[in-house]
Amino acid sequence: MSTRQQDSGPANPAKRISIRPTPTTSGAGEDADTTRTTPPRFVPTRPTTTVAQVVTRVPDEATDPISRFRRWFENTVAEVRKVSWPTRQEAINLTIVVIGLSAFVGVTLGLLDAIMGEVVKFLTTGVV
Repeated sequence: MSTRQQDSGPANPAKRISIRPTPTTSGAGEDADTTRTTPPRFVPTRPTTTVAQVVTRVPDEATDPISRFRRWFENTVAEVRKVSWPTRQEAINLTIVVIGLSAFVGVTLGLLDAIMGEVVKFLTTGVV
C-alpha cells in the first residue's frame, strides 16, 4: 500500500469547494429505506481568513523608523547566518580564477581595440 500526500487545495481560500451529498426522498414517505441521495453538488465554503486579517499589520510591530531599522538589521543578521560560506581554500581558488579571467578579458579587449584602431585608421587615411 503506497502512502499519498494529502493535497492542501488551492492557495486562494476563496476557491476551495466542498462536496456535500443532498438527501432527498422519493415522495413515497419519510421512511429511511425510501430516502436516496442525489449526486453531490458543489457548495463553496467560506475562506478561513478575511482580507482585513491579511492586510492588517501585527499589533506588536512598531512602525517608527528606529524600530523598523532594528527589525531590518536583525533580519539581515539572521539571513547572513544562514549563508553557506566557502572555506579559505575555496575562496583562494575562486579569487585566482576571477583574477585570471579578468586579465584574459582585459588583454583580449586591449588587442581587439588596437586591431580595430588600425582598421579604422587604414579606412580613413589609407595609410597602414
